[in-house]
Amino acid sequence: MANSVQSDQLYGAGDWAYGYEDTESTPVYPEDQLSDIDNYRPSAATLIILIAVFLLPKSLVASAWGRYLPLPFGLYIYWSELWFITMVLLVLIARGLGGFSYGISRTTKRWYLMPMLLFGLLQIISLSWNSRSGLERGYSFLQTLYMVLPVLTAVLLVSGLSYINRMKVVCWLVLILTFIMFVYMGLSFAFPGLRPSTAWIDRLAPGLGFIRVFGPLSPSTSLNFILFPILGFTTGLLFIPGRSKAFWGFITFVIFVTIIGTGSRGAILCMVAFVLLLLVALRVFRALKVITPVALILGTVLLFTGLPKRFVTMEDPSRSETYKTAFRVFTSSPGNVIIGTGHGGFYSLLHDNTLRILHGRGAGYLHSRETEFGYSLTNSHSTYFQALIETGLIGFVLLMIALLWIIRFLLGRRYRQCLDPWTIQARLTLAGCTASMVLMITSVFFYNLPWLVFIWSIFAITATETTAESSWLLENEPAYEADELAYYSDKNY
Repeated sequence: MANSVQSDQLYGAGDWAYGYEDTESTPVYPEDQLSDIDNYRPSAATLIILIAVFLLPKSLVASAWGRYLPLPFGLYIYWSELWFITMVLLVLIARGLGGFSYGISRTTKRWYLMPMLLFGLLQIISLSWNSRSGLERGYSFLQTLYMVLPVLTAVLLVSGLSYINRMKVVCWLVLILTFIMFVYMGLSFAFPGLRPSTAWIDRLAPGLGFIRVFGPLSPSTSLNFILFPILGFTTGLLFIPGRSKAFWGFITFVIFVTIIGTGSRGAILCMVAFVLLLLVALRVFRALKVITPVALILGTVLLFTGLPKRFVTMEDPSRSETYKTAFRVFTSSPGNVIIGTGHGGFYSLLHDNTLRILHGRGAGYLHSRETEFGYSLTNSHSTYFQALIETGLIGFVLLMIALLWIIRFLLGRRYRQCLDPWTIQARLTLAGCTASMVLMITSVFFYNLPWLVFIWSIFAITATETTAESSWLLENEPAYEADELAYYSDKNY
């Protein structure tokens, strides 16, 4: 009875799952869902088309085609970033005109959206003490927008949707991204001169004996930030009845091959984290049924190809020195510990990219610099260190609130609440999102890569809200059973 109540009420057996409310027979649902069932929602197809229209040009058009666009006051911006801002404005206008009739989940708003917005506000305030020029502060302001807007847009698009619509949106997003991966791998491996990224990074990137998978959506290492949530999502679909195991198994295999094809050493750390989280989410025996075939395939490939050289030597002296310098900056004064040096006070990637094009220099120009605290790359190569340096402990805590919210829904639930396949699928998605957070040790995402943050946030919001709804329904099953008995008794059934 318990499982049937949960699956019927939450996952689509009744009208409620499709967004209609039958006031006679509908029990009391969580407050987060009340705003979601008051009105008809825009169709999932509308959201899918919106995402595809903006994501595909960004991913498949060579970045060199109108790469930089001029702004007032001598600023330059990537065309793809301006393309993203256009999508954000469209979503905000649609919200303002009532085009989205569903409300935002309270938990998502409280623990994900608000901390990130406060973090962005703190970054904007910190521009007043970042000690850089007015032009550089302009770029710091743009970087702040790049961090906040993806999170805001993802929340406005998918938070509060019913389970049915959320799954439709994310399943189609996975298919769109898989198509993009096919283009990346096919052109990178078979026709490297034609791949969309050829003019973006004008060099070969040898990794596993072939050109590493990358493109305008993201560099190869950074691409893993969304590949692992996709891997968790598609792996979870294999547990849901009624889903094509062969089809989604193939998609899972494609994503796994793409992760290997990126040649990323950071992805190895993420894969270890993902496997450990699988053991937690599925228990050991069930997790081994997923891990064993993958391990056999990977072991067979390594048996014939050997271990790639880039995975043998994991040292990176430039990053190591940057981390040491970052720690010296953070501990240099009580003010830096509490509020940091100001956003953009130590790193300003957009500013440096613009100076490169203005001076006609290559990617190595302004790649590093000597500071009063020591050597540093112009990119922090760590989201965590950048938060500590620029906004101190206050900004770091705000960032961690949002990220720990994801982990809470993965690890903070009793296992008896996670026996049904729908919740297992959501938890595996969260495992992929959490594994991606390991990459933030060695890369920067919430600052400079809005498209990846936007996609990652969609997966994180979808999975956490499904887990929250499932837990609420399980805890209130006795009330549902009592309501059903009273309803049928009144109707003399």
